[in-house]
Formats: sequence, C-alpha cells, structure tokens
Amino acid sequence: MALAKSGLNKKISNLALEKRKEDLEDATKVLSLTKAALVMVGDLAAITIKSFWPHPYYHAFCEHRRRSLQSTLSRLQKNGLVRRDLADNFFVLTDKGIKERKKILDRINLEKTKSDKWDGKWRVLVFDIPEKHKDYREFLRAELVEYGFKPLQKSVWISPYRSAEELRNSIEDRGMERWVKLLVAETVFDDSWLKGEFKL
Repeated sequence: MALAKSGLNKKISNLALEKRKEDLEDATKVLSLTKAALVMVGDLAAITIKSFWPHPYYHAFCEHRRRSLQSTLSRLQKNGLVRRDLADNFFVLTDKGIKERKKILDRINLEKTKSDKWDGKWRVLVFDIPEKHKDYREFLRAELVEYGFKPLQKSVWISPYRSAEELRNSIEDRGMERWVKLLVAETVFDDSWLKGEFKL
C-alpha cells in the first residue's frame, strides 16, 4: 500500500513539474523567491535544499542562492504557511499555505491569459463595503490590482482577463460576497479607451 502511494505521489509530482516548465516564463515575471518556494513545497515533499533541484523554479529563482532558499523556507514556516513533518521528515503546506499557493498559481495563470486571444467580454466588479470594514476594502483593492483589474470609478473595476473571475475565491474566503458583485459583460459602450488601457 505504501509503495503504491509512493508511486502515485511521484506521478503527481512529475505532472506538476511538467506544468511548471510550461508556465516558467510567466512565473518569472510575477513571482518572488518566497512565492516560488511556496509553490515548490506544494509540488515536492522535500526536506533538503538539494531535493528541490529537479524543480524548474529552483533553477530560475534560487540555483545560486541556496542560503536564501533555506531562510525563505524558515520564514514560510514561521508565518504558518509550511510545517516540518517530523514523522515523514519533509516540509508540507499548512491549510493557510494551500490557500496562498492557490492564489499564486492563479496569478501565474492570469499572466498567461494576458497573451491569450481576448474573448470579447469584460469582467466588472462592483463593491460597497461599509466603512467599519475598511480593512476588507483595502484588501480587495490590492487583490484587484493583483488580478489585473483597473478602476472605472471609485468602487467599479474592470478587466478583460478570463482568469480574473477566479478573484471570487478570495472574496468568498473573506466572506465579502454580500458587499461585492462580479459581472461578465459582453458590451461596454465606447470601450475603445479601455482596449487601449489593456493593449487589446
């Protein structure tokens, strides 16, 4: 049973590495060493710095910075994003780390879709968050920028990217859906200036 599980994990890891090779160019545009390390921990159960060597991100982000990777892993552990599994002797993601890694992969996917052919639809996000929850409002604005949105008005933001719809996950995780609406529009009148903003 353990042998079968080991074989399955290896197969999953190999598939993940192939995916990272495909996305490497986009990843290097948007990731820091810290974010790259979090993705690597999710892809590979590894305990030593050398164990990360097969991962494409290792060569792109930290091949000549082994000490930096080691300190980064320690920082991720301190921040509750990874933990050291003493029984099996490797780093694993915590629940918090799994959510953060999902956001990082969404960001890579967003960068990738920027080069895809536009589907002609606009993603419009409208929000009205009470002043007493202004920390949520600040969080949302930061997420909007991260997901490639631009402001139309004070509380109305827009994006042409399909992966921008994945922002819903962050909204739901924070319990903000009662204040936030995400629409998909096929027509925005006089959108030539928007096309220019997004270089469509």
